[in-house]
Amino acid sequence: MASSSRRCCENDPNSFCYICGEYMLKKQRNTITSFVEKAYFWYFGMTLGDQDKYWAPHFTCRSCVEKLRNWTLGKSLSLPFGIPMVWREPQNHVDDCYFCLCKIAGYNKRSKSNIVYPNLKSAIRPVAHCENIPVPTRPEAFDSANISESESDEKDLDFTVKNEVPEKFNKAELNDLVRDLGLTKENAELLRSRLKEKNLLTTHTSFSWYRNREKQFLSFFKSDNFLVYCADIPGLLHELEDIPYNPNDWRLFIDSSKRSLKAVLLHNESKLASVPVAHSFFMKET
Repeated sequence: MASSSRRCCENDPNSFCYICGEYMLKKQRNTITSFVEKAYFWYFGMTLGDQDKYWAPHFTCRSCVEKLRNWTLGKSLSLPFGIPMVWREPQNHVDDCYFCLCKIAGYNKRSKSNIVYPNLKSAIRPVAHCENIPVPTRPEAFDSANISESESDEKDLDFTVKNEVPEKFNKAELNDLVRDLGLTKENAELLRSRLKEKNLLTTHTSFSWYRNREKQFLSFFKSDNFLVYCADIPGLLHELEDIPYNPNDWRLFIDSSKRSLKAVLLHNESKLASVPVAHSFFMKET
């Protein structure tokens, strides 16, 4: 920071894309190669800098790299914006630190599109193309030699990754994986067992949560005769996805047979998994 205090940010700067500023999962991170630097310069008309600064991200997301590559190949017209993230040194961690103000806890691959990003003096959000910020024309100077260099950079990156020590799953990452795959309790235990056999779990990754994982949700449900139903949908959604509940984003779906009934909430844009809110083995839809 500009002041003498340099305490750690709430989130790792390298969890965010240097170009678009969005949160990245580890597997979505790309190193900044010479190809990315050249494509960035040709597209935005400025040098990709700040890589010697501790307060700036040092990775780009896979999406931005692929869009730049397709633009250089003439396969796509443009990126969504004509001015990328502009990074400056933050003045404090309270109201001028992008990495402290971004709330990313609990978000996964499916839900991270709901993250709200601040627009700060130290981190100015990208600006979309408009009449005053036109889509750039692919330069003739960006010839096959540059594209070949891009492919060479990728090969070098792949070679480096293959020789790295496998990254182990911690408890939070394993929880996200189980949730993303929609595994049952039995299948989750099987996955954990296989990962442990391959030594792909960190030392303190406990598995007791999976055997009793329904207990953390019991407080959100009530029972009335033969019907079990959710009495606190906002609380349940916060526990499942750590997102606020907006009734306009969901619709109720009821599935019934001759002897049972099940009700779930479905996300209108299909960005989140369905959420069971009621069931009964002795009722049916009327």
